[in-house]
Amino acid sequence: RDLLDFYVEAVKTRSYSDQEGELAQKLLAKMKELEYDEAYVDAAGNVCGRVGCGGKVIHFDSHMDTVLAENAAEWKHPPFAGEIEDGMLYGRGTDDDKGPVAAVLLAMKAVRDLKLPLTKNVRLIAGTDEETGFRDIKWYYGSHPYAPHTLSPDADFPIINLEKGHYQPTF
Repeated sequence: RDLLDFYVEAVKTRSYSDQEGELAQKLLAKMKELEYDEAYVDAAGNVCGRVGCGGKVIHFDSHMDTVLAENAAEWKHPPFAGEIEDGMLYGRGTDDDKGPVAAVLLAMKAVRDLKLPLTKNVRLIAGTDEETGFRDIKWYYGSHPYAPHTLSPDADFPIINLEKGHYQPTF
């Protein structure tokens, strides 16, 4: 029930690009409640949490921001109501990317609680700018080393394990 409750609360929280502060604070509070080994918001607004230790690193790169909920009056379910109908949660960001964030958030804690031999340093990085340019992840990897193993649980999680790419030429 903890996963569903957090997921619904995340969907109810408006988090357009550059307006993720409220959701970031909720995610940070949840990491602390779940007793992550480390949890903080960095200078770019990314919420970063770590479970485990060890020399090898695994990153789950995700994001909290959503595109605008245009034409909200035409939606069958209001975009920020977090309504459940016939076992489905409806709202802006349910697939991209609040559901995957919630799943990874709780999965990391479950692995530790089950006392599985976690020999990796597993990090969840919930970014703030996936929908409009990746400034958040650029900042993060400009300040931290790249992880040799990175998964991007985005949209149709758990199928996608890497992004197609993003091209923004500067002339």
